[in-house]
Amino acid sequence: MIYLAGFSKLFDYESAGSGIAKNAPKKKRIFVFFEIFFNKFWKLLGLNAIYMLFCCTIFLIGPATAGATKVLRNFSQQRPVFLWGDFIESLKKNFKQSLAMGTIDVFIFISVALGCYIYPLQVENTGNQMWYIPFIVTIAIGITVFIMSGYAYLMIVTTNLSFKNILKNSFYLTCVCAKQSLITFFICAVIVIVAIFVFITNDYAKFCIIFGPATIIGLIVCFNFYPIIQKYVINPYYEQTREENPEFRYGRPASEDETVFVDRGGQEAPIVSEKARKRQAKKQQKRKGRTIS
Repeated sequence: MIYLAGFSKLFDYESAGSGIAKNAPKKKRIFVFFEIFFNKFWKLLGLNAIYMLFCCTIFLIGPATAGATKVLRNFSQQRPVFLWGDFIESLKKNFKQSLAMGTIDVFIFISVALGCYIYPLQVENTGNQMWYIPFIVTIAIGITVFIMSGYAYLMIVTTNLSFKNILKNSFYLTCVCAKQSLITFFICAVIVIVAIFVFITNDYAKFCIIFGPATIIGLIVCFNFYPIIQKYVINPYYEQTREENPEFRYGRPASEDETVFVDRGGQEAPIVSEKARKRQAKKQQKRKGRTIS
């Protein structure tokens, strides 16, 4: 009965609670992620369709990834987003650097795919187990470049660093934050494996690649990697130059001079609709038993 009562409140649009207090404890990051994911679910599908449309041209894979990364970064940081406008603006603004990064990604992807095919074949044909060494090196390079790309695209759309420094910082963050980077990679790898399995075994699911896992993976990468970039790249720069850090503008509490209304979240009396009152009265009658009028 408790679960049914809670479920019924979910669809009660006429009642209101006491609000959320300003000093309420922060939610765990896993809960924040799923809250963002479900709130932005339909926008993620729309963004995936736009991204896949641009990726039909291999030449635009890098710039399209930069456009999607800008939108997904804002999603992950719960910032305002104009889906199409932010995507196109980021694609144009970061075209050169993202094109170079996309070219590297495509080259490495093709090389890793060929290596994963050729080296095991050489072991089978020659019986020489030493071919497994370049096979393992190839996989390690592929994982490293995938993780570096996640950091690189975020820095491309966020900072004014040169492409050389972006690559250098990407490799540095991949090594320094190896634990978070590898956890993120394996989560993304599991999603890709599940998606490939579903697409292979179900003909109808092949159409879903248009709305499929690309932006979900991108959201996970942005959600996990962007705080690392803030900590090791963005914040140290503004601390050194003593300039105002624009990152602090988001989520910064307004001063008393800027406020128009007083935030009384968590202090207001709950509003109960007439329908909810009648439901509560009926439940109380059932608990007490039938009354004689």
